[in-house]
Amino acid sequence: MKTVICVDMEGRPHEVSANDLRWRPSVYAIVIRDDELLLAKEEGKYTLPGGAINLGELPDEAVVREAKEETGVRVANPRPVSFASNFFKLTASSKGAHIQSLLLYYQCDLVGGELALDHLPEEDRPFHAMPEWVPIDDLPTIRLASSYDWRPLVERLARADYRH
Repeated sequence: MKTVICVDMEGRPHEVSANDLRWRPSVYAIVIRDDELLLAKEEGKYTLPGGAINLGELPDEAVVREAKEETGVRVANPRPVSFASNFFKLTASSKGAHIQSLLLYYQCDLVGGELALDHLPEEDRPFHAMPEWVPIDDLPTIRLASSYDWRPLVERLARADYRH
């Protein structure tokens, strides 16, 4: 029986049978405005707005929906910029599920709206705090609510924006 190592949000490894994995394709929005990055907050840590793609939903639709749900702002023109894959263990609040994930990253344009949690599904509200615009320069010091470190990708995109 094949086993894999799933990493939890604290970076601790967990050996898991491949048969116990759930598949989860997910999307994440990278929205940069005035040298700041739009971030969601989960349990006191920062993450890119995003999450699972629903069945019957295209990835570019999912990233627009997730950005609205987790931050209150509207985004448009999602452009795929990177992807990754990993194995992770969800938090205890998610019943400790073990996930094989395909992570799709999209740079998106800000269209409008105000930071809010009004569109967040009720079951997710206890774990989220108000989203924030965080200076790109502060990214190395923030605590991540992610099993994958997306900060180098965002820093590369931010530098590329300065060249235009």
